[in-house]
Amino acid sequence: NEWTSPVGANVSAIIYPNPNNGTMTLSYVLSENAEGIFEIYDIIGRVVSMHYLRPGENELLISESGFAEGVYFYVIRSGKTSLTSGKLVIVK
Repeated sequence: NEWTSPVGANVSAIIYPNPNNGTMTLSYVLSENAEGIFEIYDIIGRVVSMHYLRPGENELLISESGFAEGVYFYVIRSGKTSLTSGKLVIVK
């Protein structure tokens, strides 16, 4: 099920609160012609959570109460193209 990123796909995104306790909101705007995936990685690079993103302006409530305290990384991509990335901090 590979799909490609449309030409000109882009995203504007913010995750709040950050740091958080595993419950967070991803507020994003994804190009109307794009589909996206939001992935969270643990410190050793394993995907620990994945969510599909709809085009347009949206909010996604993410509840990962099972996450251990620590630093995680996220990537939003469209197809194989990384559109943005950053760091999440989980505190209990």
